Amino acid sequence: MRFHVAYNNIDTVIEITPTHKPLKRHYRAPDGRKVSHLRSLVFDASFRTGILAKKEGLSDLLKKGDPDVDIDSAGKNLTRTTRIAVDKDLKPIYTFKEWDVMTRPDGTRQERPHTPIHPNADEAIPVKITDKLLDPIEIATKFVISRSFFLSHIDGVSYKFLFDIAKTLAVAGKFARVQAFDPVSKKPAPLVLREGAKPLPGVFLEGRVRGEEYCLILHLSEQELKIPDAASTPTEVETA
Repeated sequence: MRFHVAYNNIDTVIEITPTHKPLKRHYRAPDGRKVSHLRSLVFDASFRTGILAKKEGLSDLLKKGDPDVDIDSAGKNLTRTTRIAVDKDLKPIYTFKEWDVMTRPDGTRQERPHTPIHPNADEAIPVKITDKLLDPIEIATKFVISRSFFLSHIDGVSYKFLFDIAKTLAVAGKFARVQAFDPVSKKPAPLVLREGAKPLPGVFLEGRVRGEEYCLILHLSEQELKIPDAASTPTEVETA
């Protein structure tokens, strides 16, 4: 993944890769044969129920509307599918808007237009490595780290750029705060790596060096740990 980053008025495009790759998984039958998944067209249970509820011209309706009766379609293997929006009568809808639905603690529901979330990791305005340094223990106790990425150079110039950053952080024994920006408003904003991904308000950079080797780790946090307020009055203890 491309990552446009800036530090001390110098910016460049580098690559970031996850520190932990997901394990590959496959399935086997009891006799040891590999099992694969295959999509097949059978029938739409809700559609069939709606037809039976009408109780008028069932044979004709089933032939025309139930894919299970269509010999040319039933059991057909599907290699590529497309998701479409439909209304309550299963008719396609070509123009619609998305809404976010929020349920409050008292059970009331509130709707608001959905705002698309666009990535800002590789935009004209680079992600900035700030001069604000934090203690690793402070980060570990105040933030929930959800994912981490390696920062990797793509040429000699970016190697020198990243090596100097890693050395500075390693000598200080601190993590740097990383700030992203909204490409439209140009104001500070949470980091978004992919289209529709969750915004990441907490981004920190860790640096390590060994000889001419370096390691820069980008730690991502979705939420901050907060200590609940202490009770205003002491707890009463019953005595015999």
